[in-house]
Formats: sequence, C-alpha cells, structure tokens
Amino acid sequence: MCLCGFLALLVYLNSLPNDFVVDDRPQIVDNAFLRRPDGLRKIFTTDVWAFFGQEGAGSYYRPLMHSAFYAGWRLFHQNATGYRAVNLLLHACISMLLFWWLRRLRATEGVAAAAALLFAVHPVHVEAVAWISALPDLLCSLFFLLGFTLYLAGWSMCGWRKGLAGAGLGACVLLGLLSKETGIVLPVMLGLYAVAEHGGTAGGTPTVLRRGAASGAPTLAAMAVAIGLYLALRWHALGTLIPVLRGPRLPLRLELAGWLAMLYEYTIRVVAPVRFSAFHRLEYPVSVFGWRTIAGLAIAGALVALAAWLRRRGRLEWLAAALFLVALLPCFPGSRYPNGYELGDRYLYLPSVGFCWLLAVAIARLHHKGAKNTKDHKEGLCELRVLRGFVVPGMVLVVVVGAYAARTVTFNRAWRDEVSFYQRILSQEREAPRIRPLLVEAFIRRGAPERALEHAQAMVRLEPRDARSHNALGFVYWALGQPDQTVAEYRRAVECARAGGRPDFAARALNNLAVVYSQAGRMDLAMPAYQEAVRLDPGFSDGRMNLGSALFAMGRMGEAEEHLRAAIGLNPSAPLAYSTLALVLAARQDLPTARQAVARALRIEPDNAETLARAGEMALQAGDAAEARRLFSRAAALDPANARARAGIERMGHR
Repeated sequence: MCLCGFLALLVYLNSLPNDFVVDDRPQIVDNAFLRRPDGLRKIFTTDVWAFFGQEGAGSYYRPLMHSAFYAGWRLFHQNATGYRAVNLLLHACISMLLFWWLRRLRATEGVAAAAALLFAVHPVHVEAVAWISALPDLLCSLFFLLGFTLYLAGWSMCGWRKGLAGAGLGACVLLGLLSKETGIVLPVMLGLYAVAEHGGTAGGTPTVLRRGAASGAPTLAAMAVAIGLYLALRWHALGTLIPVLRGPRLPLRLELAGWLAMLYEYTIRVVAPVRFSAFHRLEYPVSVFGWRTIAGLAIAGALVALAAWLRRRGRLEWLAAALFLVALLPCFPGSRYPNGYELGDRYLYLPSVGFCWLLAVAIARLHHKGAKNTKDHKEGLCELRVLRGFVVPGMVLVVVVGAYAARTVTFNRAWRDEVSFYQRILSQEREAPRIRPLLVEAFIRRGAPERALEHAQAMVRLEPRDARSHNALGFVYWALGQPDQTVAEYRRAVECARAGGRPDFAARALNNLAVVYSQAGRMDLAMPAYQEAVRLDPGFSDGRMNLGSALFAMGRMGEAEEHLRAAIGLNPSAPLAYSTLALVLAARQDLPTARQAVARALRIEPDNAETLARAGEMALQAGDAAEARRLFSRAAALDPANARARAGIERMGHR
C-alpha cells in the first residue's frame, strides 16, 4: 500500500514547478471570493463562476473546490506549487485507499496491489492531478472510495457502530456532491451493488427487504438526507436542481449517438494512453450510423455483457465493468459546448478505477494459467512451473507500470506553463476555439504582444464574423501601441456582435472602445460608447463601473455614484468599484462612508497598490496622518511607480 502512495507521488514530482494553466488563474488569482472575509458564505450561496458577477452566472455548484482554494489562498497565496502539492497528496491517498477498498471487496492482495499500482501511475490521470482546477474530480473519487468502504464496513456492523458508519457514508455522499455533480455516482453504484450482492431471494422475499431496518434502512436514510441537503443548498444558491445543458438542442437519437461516440473516445484513451488529449473537440453527430457511434455501442454492449457474465459466475469484478460505464455517464451532458463535445482526460479519473481493476485481474490470470500446469509427475518440474506462474504476471505488471510511469512523467511536462500547454493543444487539434484566445492572453501577460498578434489574426481568419476574434485582435493592437488599428477592430467587433444578435458581446467591445477613447482624452467619443454599452447590457458590471469612473472624472458625481453602486450590486467582489465609489463619496465630503467603501475594497484585495493609495488619501483627508503614512508607504512598496502613492508620500514629507 505504501508503495502505491510512493509511486503516485514520485511520477508527479516533476509537475510541482508547473504554472497556473487554463481555469487556474481565474479560479484562484482572479477570484475575489478567496480574499473576502465573507468568502465562504459567498462560495456556498453562489455558482462556481459567480465571482465574475452576473456575467459569470452558470449552473454548476461546487463549493468544496472553492473552499479548498479559500484555505489554499491563506497558505500558498499565488504560489501554484502549493495547490499542485495538494493534488499530488490527494492522488496518493486515493491510490492507497483503492487498495483497501478492493481488499474490502474480497479481492486478493495481489490483485488489489496491482490495481492500485496501475491506478497510481496511469497516464490518463495527468490532467486530473497536474491541473489545479481538476481538484473536484480528485475529491469526488476520494469520497466515492471512502463512502463505499464505509458502506462495506457498516454492512456487517450493528448498533452504534452501524449508525456511525451510516453517518460517515452520508457525509461522503454530501461532500462528493458538493465537490462535483458527478458525486451522484456513489449512491447509484451502492444501489447496484446492494441489489446485485444482497438482493437474492429467500422464500420469495428479497434479502435487502428481509433484513430491513437492521441493515439497509440506516444506509438509505443517510444517503437520502445527504442528497436532500445537497439539493436544498443547490436550490438556495442557484434556483435549479440540475445543471443547464450548453450548446444546441439535438434530437434524442443524435444526443445518444454523441454519447456513444464519446464512450468510444474515452475507452481508447484509458486503454491506450499514448496521446495527450486535453480539450479534444468532437463534432456533434449528424447521423446515428457514424463509425464512432457504432464502436461506442459495441463497447457499451460488451461492458454490460461482461458485467452480467461476471455476476452470473459470482465474480465481483462485474462491479469494475459497471463502474467504468456508470461513472462516465454524468460526464457526457457536461461535455456539450457550442462547437461540439469537449473531451477531457480528467473525466476518466474515477472510471479508470474499474479499468485498472480489470487489468489487474487479467494480469493475475497469467499466474493461474501457469498454475494449471503444476500437476506434473516430476516434483522439480512442478515447482519450476509454480514459480513461473508467479514470475510471468509479476514481470508483466512491472513492464506495464514502468511504461505507464514513463508516459505520465512525459505528459506532466505539457502542463509546465500556459503558453506551451496551449501551443501543444493547437498542434494536436485542427482548431480549439477555447484555446487560441487563451494563448493570446497568455502572450500579452508575458509581455509578448508580437507573438500574440499572429494568433489573434488567425482567429479572425478562421472566424471573420466572430465578435470575439476582432475583440481579441483589438486588444493585441492596443498592447502594441497601435490605436488606429485598435479602434478599427473594436468597431468591427461591435458590428459582428450586433449582426449575430449578441448585444452582450457588443457591449463588451463598446466598453473596450470607450476605454481607448478615454485614454486618448476623447471623452466626447468615450461617453456615448460607455452609455451604449450599458444600454445594450444593463447587467454588465465592468461597463457600469467604467461609466461611473468616466462620470466622476467629468465631475458628474450624482450619476457616477448611481452607476458605481449599480456595478457593486452586479458584482459585489469588484474592489475597483468600491474604491472609485470611495473617491466619489470623498469628493462629496462624505468621508465616513468613503472610508468604509475603500476599506471594503481592501478586504477584497488587500495588496492592491492603487486602492491602498486611495485609502491613504482619505485617511489624510480625515486627519489621520499616521494611517495615511502607513497606507502610502505600503502602496509604494507594492508598486514604486504608483503616482498617487508617490504624491501622497511627498505631501506627507512637507508636513
């Protein structure tokens, strides 16, 4: 067991220095909930992207992930290594727990150890372990194995021990669901197991019912309470009990055909993990007779037939075949995007438990094949064949584990930084609509707008009528210091968004256009653009905030306060809206309320130099020279080029 945990850590050590990738940066660095004193309350009462305000509203509820990030922020701040270390430790714990779960299921020690070793090093797990934002998949798998183990332990217990095991199982069901919607796999698999293993008849009465309250009722009650509590929390936070499907509506036959095609793709990836496949896009089917659909149907039929055959023979490995299929089912509807299904290896983390178990059994059968030939008239030859029966499966296991481990170490390097990660995906896929814009942003963050330009131009070539492509190209031109081209691309983005019936995209492009005009000193052009952006999308918090800032600069304090308060209402986690509102209130001589507003901004983002400098100005205006000096000094230490902080320090020096 310890060897499983050690190998699980060893093969992922080279992933520890990796940087934030894809959703890691917005989920951790840009997530103001992690820095708010009331962050945990917000996390449990909103959806997974709510920290972006109303424009980020969705239908996924995963508060346990953000709770872990909330604790991680206090320990690691923006150090990606700390968050990755948590993933590695979880993977090691899951690998060791898999061994004990299989032993509880009466698997032999050799099969349990082999399955846990294969699971610990399987390359298909790289996405789940090396990607920080895949934490929900790890948590779901942990609570699945832990909950199932408690169920197995509690079945033979009685009295308070059985009640304690049932309560632990209920907690695992609840925590799994709070981690990710696929946590529903635990109660489903427990139901299948209970019916198959304890649902035999005795005198015409099912065993599960015959044992009644003494056995099944506490377990059912614990799971029912857990699911009910989860649904209540979800309804309170989101107003919906299930996630809303994305992408176009398809006829049922085509939807099922797409799911079967995904089953084929996922099976190939877990059986032959030779290709790194993060964010692989699968087009929506146009016929039920596609070859992937037919192959997926054959795989589904084979898994069902294998599970039934093993069950009839009294072999518990039927559970492995069932787990592979059942654990994948919730992932299919969640893979829908406007341009097709988006596949990710992280979805295979829990299903691969079933595959590794079956593969371990297949390797162990090599021993039995050798052992069948042990009845020989020569005792020495008999012992040699017995020894060979153990050596052959051991050698096969070592070769497979070694190959898996080497591939895992290689895959880890693909996640080392966002630029190399995105470029690798683009080299593998014909086109990845979600990835190229992220690559543009990554180059801009790294101060390489020239390299971002070629990808932004490629976006426009591939989708010349897409507003987001022109908006991204305008952003790059602005970083390159080419204002005329910037304005032209933002205007094209507005035209494309309006032609495509997307007023929200048009509002964002207009807001960007207005920012360019503002920085060029053309408020006569900026103000109409800001106002049009807010008119097109009244729920656009950044547009409201920028309009309020522009009105403040023009001395229109009443209107500025109105829009800034509206921006805060739309996104209560926007520190800049609070600090700008504080400037407005201070200009209107409402210092107590102004200082409360800037203090709120600092609670959300305590290390923002501009906000600290604004707080220093208000402290100085209120006559609190010591506090003003502290705030100005801290702002200057964080950003020596901050003009407001430098001016404040100079003013304090003349006193």
